[in-house]
Amino acid sequence: LLGVSAATVVNWITAGHLTAHRTLGGHRRIPGSELLTLAAARGIDIHWDVAPVEETPVRVLLVDDDADFAELIAGYIEQKHGWTVEVVTSGFAAGVAVARACPAVVVLDLIMPGFDGFAVASAFGADEGLRNVPIVAMSGHAHLLAEARARLMFAATLCKPVDLFELSSVLTAAIGGGISERRATW
Repeated sequence: LLGVSAATVVNWITAGHLTAHRTLGGHRRIPGSELLTLAAARGIDIHWDVAPVEETPVRVLLVDDDADFAELIAGYIEQKHGWTVEVVTSGFAAGVAVARACPAVVVLDLIMPGFDGFAVASAFGADEGLRNVPIVAMSGHAHLLAEARARLMFAATLCKPVDLFELSSVLTAAIGGGISERRATW
């Protein structure tokens, strides 16, 4: 796009003329707006086939009434993936959170006072705009996880205490479309 070598772009990044971040794999990612600013400053004409798309951060909604546990998991997700995690501690607060902004995935404790995980999943499934948002159920109770799998309301289930590597794998698959849609009829 800029008509220069990759080494020149790396030098511009190193010199601070171009802002970029590194992926976990070590690759550099440059926001489209940065390219446009640099090109304008240097008199470089860029011809895009399509307008540059700014990356929007992946939003994860984590719903668990154990706030300390939820913050620990949220910190891991944010550190590992760079995703934005909103933590809420009740089913009601989950409804408020999705009204503000639809997440890419919901991680949901099944046992909460009042509006439990099954009720939250049912409410989301009844909403046209939330029906296809993958929900990952968590519980320390095997019988509840079995019920969750039987009801077909969840994209995946995780046993507490949560294995962080499994959590990472499940969330990556859910966000990337690697987990098929829930098959339940609401």
